[in-house]
Amino acid sequence: AYVSVFSIFAISLVLLLVMIGGPIEGRKNGTDSGPVEYFHAYGMLQSIGSIVFALNCVAANFQAFVSSDDKTRTLESWKLVTVKTNVIGGSMCFFMGLAGYLSFREHTEGEILTNFTAPGFAFIKMMVVLHLIAYIPIDFVVMRYSVVKIALGVKAENLATLYHVSLTVVLLILALVVVIVLLATGYSSGEAFSLILDFSGGIAGGFISFLLPGIIYLKLMPPDSQYYTAAKCIIAFGVSVTVSVITGTALSVKSGDGA
Repeated sequence: AYVSVFSIFAISLVLLLVMIGGPIEGRKNGTDSGPVEYFHAYGMLQSIGSIVFALNCVAANFQAFVSSDDKTRTLESWKLVTVKTNVIGGSMCFFMGLAGYLSFREHTEGEILTNFTAPGFAFIKMMVVLHLIAYIPIDFVVMRYSVVKIALGVKAENLATLYHVSLTVVLLILALVVVIVLLATGYSSGEAFSLILDFSGGIAGGFISFLLPGIIYLKLMPPDSQYYTAAKCIIAFGVSVTVSVITGTALSVKSGDGA
């Protein structure tokens, strides 16, 4: 809980930096002028994989629900919690993206903090680094669970503490080695890394966030259930997302953008 509060504080600092410091930095660098592109279909097609990748964090709702106390672990309470958190989180993303784009226009970096080059901004960058180090994403939890289930046939949470901690450290080290290799080969920046996010987000994320939930609902629930039609719509949307990501990535590579 304390780590989560720290993470929200760190991201809030970034939001304030972009909304307050962005216009100042953009005016100083002359990047806050020029045409504003309100809609870019090809750019949307290229970015949809990364967007779906970000949506995968919704699965963390299950962990939060399980860890809540008995009084709030009800559907009515959780609907209220989910609505509030989604509105707040979505608003933070929207205003950060809008302020960043209006400040830097076509020079806006995917990692917005890259646009802030003055030494004084290093503190906030370090806060974000600490935020990234301090939390384990849901993707890692799923990977650890899957490795234990496939290798040992048991649930990860049923492992003895020593084995659980040791496995966690080993998997984190493996992930770190992959990152170091990407840095050493130069693939950690540029379009190549974006393609990785697009594929993992658009294809794997499409299955996790849309296709599998819809298919599981149709399999378990009768045709007259409340969300049967909605589940079919979610499946159709998941298929369209997956096809769009593959198409956008293929067009990006073909045009040389992903080289």
